[in-house]
Amino acid sequence: MKNKSLTICFVIGIVLAFLPIMIHAQPSVWRIASLFMLSLIIAAGLHFVTGMAKVISLCHVAFCGVGAYAAGRLSISLGMPPLLAVIFGAAIAGGVALILAWITLSLEDYYLTLATLAASEILSNLFRSWTAVTGGENGLIGVPPLSLLNISLAAPALYYVVCTLAAIGAIMLILVLENSAFGKSLRAVGDVLGGDPHLVDL
Repeated sequence: MKNKSLTICFVIGIVLAFLPIMIHAQPSVWRIASLFMLSLIIAAGLHFVTGMAKVISLCHVAFCGVGAYAAGRLSISLGMPPLLAVIFGAAIAGGVALILAWITLSLEDYYLTLATLAASEILSNLFRSWTAVTGGENGLIGVPPLSLLNISLAAPALYYVVCTLAAIGAIMLILVLENSAFGKSLRAVGDVLGGDPHLVDL
């Protein structure tokens, strides 16, 4: 069953990735499709937390915002290559998530959910008000386009292909983790404890 799901996911991903070759569409279509694929990556991560561990997190998207703003600011201010900035941005977002996890370690059930909601609102307000770093309502201006192997991904269709491959890779990774020993243990803890975040006992 696991291999079948991975195969189906891979085949669908390849078909979606090659859509720009088969379909001629306006650049705006590929931009919207790219955002959809990026949303799939976020949804895959949320499934790992909420679907498997049964921990309801309402600040998942806010953490993605932390990583995005950090990556953009590193590229603009320090001239860091965009791909490297994305890696550092993800690390910074993970650090912020660890800090929140440490603060809310003693909370359970609805209290934990409310804490994640509060964190989401705090980060959202920070994104809007810290204009020197985030650009406020206008966002960051002047972020260089992502590039791979010295190939610019500024073209919307090419960027869509990369986003699609990344989304399918993320989904396949979640499928592998879900059927691994760790994934089954995580799901068991979530089922037994009803979302208790104290996974150290695992």
